[in-house]
Amino acid sequence: MKLMNKAALITGAGAGIGRAISMLFAKEGAKIGVIDSIPEAGLQTVQLIENINGIAKFIQADVSNTRDVEKAVNSIAAEYGSLDILVNNAGVCFVGPIAELTEEQWDVTIDVNLKGTFLCSKYAAPHLKKNGVGVIINMSSGLGLYGGACWSAYCASKGGIIALTKALAVEFAPDNIRVNCILPGAVATDMLLRNTTMQAKIAGLSGPEEINELMKKIIPLRRIATPEDMAFGALYLASDESSYVTGIELSIDGGYLAT
Repeated sequence: MKLMNKAALITGAGAGIGRAISMLFAKEGAKIGVIDSIPEAGLQTVQLIENINGIAKFIQADVSNTRDVEKAVNSIAAEYGSLDILVNNAGVCFVGPIAELTEEQWDVTIDVNLKGTFLCSKYAAPHLKKNGVGVIINMSSGLGLYGGACWSAYCASKGGIIALTKALAVEFAPDNIRVNCILPGAVATDMLLRNTTMQAKIAGLSGPEEINELMKKIIPLRRIATPEDMAFGALYLASDESSYVTGIELSIDGGYLAT
């Protein structure tokens, strides 16, 4: 097992990519801190982990709230006796022309995606430093590198995560804490379904299925990713196999960035 006896805190773990990472890490021996703002979703992830004889604890938290984050991080570290891995996965997205994007939608996107990554890293760092070794994995997006019409707030937040990842990689290197980020392409999650439904409406297309077929045509591997595809990338970055890897953006996008 690649993560035996490690303690991992994973935000947005109640569904999609966060749940897939939680399940895989648990299978590899890690004790999981399941963080989500929706209790039903987080508790379901805990149950799924326990069903495979894994260890997990759920804490409800809004990653954009300082008190919630500090309490969640300290609680997981106390529960498991240490904190070895932080996965900043929680995220939101609003799709639409910038003229129609509200200030509240902008603020929520930046607060959850970017500020949440900052807060969790800030409060996890002292625990990671105690171990003399640690890992932070931030979930960015290919849209943090290239523009996307009607994705302005999301692009801004994910681009900020890439820059923050590089800054923290340099800052934490003397403490042997590695900081990397993953750039997912199109992943089959509820968020993708919601966003492609809105995109289809904006573009005057029949529905999200038509958007998905168009995406498959421009992705070299000709398929939409699964959450598990992202989880295996996270496992690599969390394990000792990547012990000399820090400050990178790992694109898991079926080759889209290569086109």
